[in-house]
Amino acid sequence: MRTRGQQGRIRGNVAFFVLLVGSVMVLMINSWAARGRGRSKRLKGLTPTSFDNNEITDTIRIGIIADLQYADKDDGWDYSGTIKRRYRWPLQVLRNAIKNWSVTPIDLALNLGDTLDGWNAKHGLSSSALDTVQSVMRHSNISWRHLSGNHEFYNFPRRTLEDYLGYSTETSEKISTKWRLIRLDSYAVSVIGAKSTDLSEQGVRYLIKNNPNLANGNMTPGANVWLKDLVGKQRRFTPLNGGLGANQKRWLMQELLSAKRNGEWVVVASHIPIHPSAALDENLMWDYESTLSLLNTHGVGVVALFVAGHDHAGGFAIENKIPFITVPSPLESDDPHRYLTLSLSASRKQAFVSISHTGDFNLPQEVFSAER
Repeated sequence: MRTRGQQGRIRGNVAFFVLLVGSVMVLMINSWAARGRGRSKRLKGLTPTSFDNNEITDTIRIGIIADLQYADKDDGWDYSGTIKRRYRWPLQVLRNAIKNWSVTPIDLALNLGDTLDGWNAKHGLSSSALDTVQSVMRHSNISWRHLSGNHEFYNFPRRTLEDYLGYSTETSEKISTKWRLIRLDSYAVSVIGAKSTDLSEQGVRYLIKNNPNLANGNMTPGANVWLKDLVGKQRRFTPLNGGLGANQKRWLMQELLSAKRNGEWVVVASHIPIHPSAALDENLMWDYESTLSLLNTHGVGVVALFVAGHDHAGGFAIENKIPFITVPSPLESDDPHRYLTLSLSASRKQAFVSISHTGDFNLPQEVFSAER
């Protein structure tokens, strides 16, 4: 049995008690319901310790960056020809993030994938480009965790990513006394880096069934062909995306049940988003509906945050008290601060997620609370 935090008790004089009650009343008045079917407290301008200090038993800070897609090449455009991409610029944003996280230390940094652009593979530059990025990451004492995105699989085989470069398959890691980080494998079922030949073939069949543009089994034409005449959530059925598959979802359910039994709070990280209000339709996981349903069934009171990348503009939603954050990419912006810092605090019955950034993107900088 893993250690559970001690239940704190409010002590102090009468004045302190009155002040405490007053603070809680203000919070109750100012909290409001967020997007989604659930309700969640969003405690603006507040730190968790300001009203639950005696209960807090564990605090951890995590830096997050997503979709660098670095390449040593001149600026270009996305597949639609409408959004400018600055391929060298993300390296400077990474330096800025590391500098910030060194001044105000973090416990670990999370790279949500797509570290390199696929252009590197076409020009035989994958290894040298990765060396360039990793040399910046190694410049500090920060401990990194990496996820694989589609561009990882354009540049390297799955085995190389997992065995030699430290990019994870699905992983559950206890990162502090009360906090657990679960990293999902968004491409376990896919046509670019599936976990097995069977899962790759399953991915091909899945796309042929759901995308008429791929009915002939040809997965190579490109996004403009893949997305032709697709509308709504159907736009997610392209080779750019993937899914968890049945086995990984069963594993995730067991991890959440285990965390609940042991009094842990969970941050779930994925390259591909699963909430339709936090990403464009074409950037959603293939099996997002069943994965989201799993979190709604087994994650409430356990999962304090779901974080993803892949959608370069970023996004945000809340459902059943779980915030879903899609971290914006520095590739398509001249914003020098396109990264996040999370402060996670936990008590016996509550978890607090504080989001902070100095970027020009539209993500809330607030404290979110979850309760058992």
